[in-house]
Amino acid sequence: LRGGRWAWPSGAARRAGRDGETGAAHHEIIRIPLEVAEVAAEIAELAGGLARSGNANLRGDATVAVLVGSAAARAGAVLVCENLADASNDPRLARAAALVTSVGAAEREVLWLYPVLMD
Repeated sequence: LRGGRWAWPSGAARRAGRDGETGAAHHEIIRIPLEVAEVAAEIAELAGGLARSGNANLRGDATVAVLVGSAAARAGAVLVCENLADASNDPRLARAAALVTSVGAAEREVLWLYPVLMD
């Protein structure tokens, strides 16, 4: 309110504002799960190092951290794919796929510490 007067924006101005808000929101619904996937994959990688060469008494905890981090990375990647379903050439899809590949390798490496699980 300026000078005691206020008016609704024109139809075109409302549509432009909505389009801008929608675009920003769409960007965020992709950015956030991708960032979660990246951080979770990094956690899985760090925990994998601890599981392989850290304190043997904490090997199980570190292995679980790998598995939980991997699950979180996969979940974030799925949301990225879901929100980019109409954009098959978007580079964020390739990034999500690379993260899933990375955490898959981290899982396999730590599960080899438990041969009975690899049958």
